Amino acid sequence: RKLERVQRAQTVSLVIDGLQARRVLGDGRTESVRWAQARSVEVVCTPVKTADGASAFALIAESDTEGCLVPLGVGYDDALTVRLSELPGFRTERYSAAVEERPPCRTIIWTRPTA
Repeated sequence: RKLERVQRAQTVSLVIDGLQARRVLGDGRTESVRWAQARSVEVVCTPVKTADGASAFALIAESDTEGCLVPLGVGYDDALTVRLSELPGFRTERYSAAVEERPPCRTIIWTRPTA
């Protein structure tokens, strides 16, 4: 039963490119965020590892209901950091510090500047 839940929640594929981050989970659900529409980035450090074995993840929101979770420390960090650093006003030192926080911890590290 637990193994089945973990398999459904695991990342099957995660593509981070110039347009978006798109994650497909084991149960077929899809999450995505378009960089041009991203409005916030939050780093969540958890005392319990995720289904992907991550102890932290980035939650990138496009709206209150749309966005993408990116597990950290399991192979996606470089591509994610490159894309995040292209967001207006993004500071990599805030991101790095948030990832190092002791769990449990949630830190909003970026919000889209208002025009």
